[in-house]
Amino acid sequence: MKIQDKLTNYIAIVLFLIILMASLIFTSLFVFNDRNSKLIDLTVQNTNFAEGLLTKYPSVDDALRDPGFFIIVKGYEGISGARITLIDKNFNIILNPYDLTVVDAEKIITSNSILRGFSYIGNSNNLEKIVNFNLTNKKYYVSVYKCRVGSQDLYSAFFKEKNNLDIPPMRYLFALSLLSLTALLVSYFTGFLLSKNISGNLILLSKHVKKISSGDYEEEISIKTRDEIEDLANNINIMKNKIKESQSSLKEYTSMISHEIKNMLTVIQGYSEGIKSGIYRNNKEIGYALEKIINKSKDLENLTNSLLLLSKVENKIIEIEKDEIYPVIIINEMIEIYGNQLAISKLRMIKKIATKEDFKLKSDKYLLQTILSNLINNAIKYSLPDSNIEISLSSEIRGGVEYLVFSVSNEGLEISKEDKEKIFKMFCRGDKAEFYNIEGYGLGLAISHKIAHYLNARLDFRSEGKLNTFILRIQVKGARNKSG
Repeated sequence: MKIQDKLTNYIAIVLFLIILMASLIFTSLFVFNDRNSKLIDLTVQNTNFAEGLLTKYPSVDDALRDPGFFIIVKGYEGISGARITLIDKNFNIILNPYDLTVVDAEKIITSNSILRGFSYIGNSNNLEKIVNFNLTNKKYYVSVYKCRVGSQDLYSAFFKEKNNLDIPPMRYLFALSLLSLTALLVSYFTGFLLSKNISGNLILLSKHVKKISSGDYEEEISIKTRDEIEDLANNINIMKNKIKESQSSLKEYTSMISHEIKNMLTVIQGYSEGIKSGIYRNNKEIGYALEKIINKSKDLENLTNSLLLLSKVENKIIEIEKDEIYPVIIINEMIEIYGNQLAISKLRMIKKIATKEDFKLKSDKYLLQTILSNLINNAIKYSLPDSNIEISLSSEIRGGVEYLVFSVSNEGLEISKEDKEKIFKMFCRGDKAEFYNIEGYGLGLAISHKIAHYLNARLDFRSEGKLNTFILRIQVKGARNKSG
């Protein structure tokens, strides 16, 4: 079953139950309120009859001898739609339109079948109530009112058939059936509209995801619902664009790396075959060929190691060792390692240390060295001749948290805004012509940026004119200074 059909059914069922329950409650309230208002009117008519007419006569006999009394009785019966009975305190029936017996009269006066909400008991000389009474297979509401005529207590009873007040069961059932059918149609139609509005966007998202999975990244998802679905669509667009960009870069630089590897192997194979076939005859020529083979083998090894490390970082299978290391010693080792390369490139290394020599940091030494090595190597490659490379170490407090800060700065070519934004992306290299003659594959900075996250650190880049600076901030945990 499709999601739209499921949503339609779920919403329709819930709405149907809500509408039906609300309708039943309001219908019941309407029926009872209508009946109750009519019963109140019946008691009002009975009170007016007893207090307004009977109490005007000196005695019951005087009332019965007055022809006008019966005319007024008929008038009250016409107004109230009820039949009037008069009963004395001994349950003798004075007016008897229903051929009631004394027993019937006693049941009416003494009945406990009082309709809730319509019983009122005052003092011993007053009584007003509505009772349920069955007579000759008919059901009645009877309004009973006690009054005093002269020196005689008298009960005025207004009889009204229930059928004249209550909705007949079949009619009520028909009304409920019609109401249920209406509620069902309304709820299903509403559920269909709501589900279409919700599922329509989900179906649209599903279609776009299928396109993305098949390699189509061109079309943007446009959904304006101002809710979580719109957020999901925007996130899918971001993901799609990143995949598109990543695949484009991967395709471009896979071709480039394949070309580089092929060139390296061609050089190695060419010089090897030259040695084997005797093209290089003396020791000098053979030495030259072997040096080329060794250099290209090292380049191939470095490229392979970089790709292997990148794969480990990308797949989160790199292992982190937490050791106590001395950052100052690591910097000194890095400067020593790159001493010859700095001299060959006619560059000067300036060291600025703002921490104690014996400052300890708990981190992974190999990964930290990898980041610093990539940063220094990058600075050497892209520095202007006869310029300075500055490496510094300091500490700072941000938001109450202590950080150890490494920075590597160099003077090089000015970097464009576009290149700054993608400097940590894989296979990224500058577009300027001067950059094309510099060896490298655009992997070092990308690897360093990803490793930094594993070390609970952050690698940032800042560029002002020709001065380019990489800043590594590592959160200090359990670090402490020791003297001596």
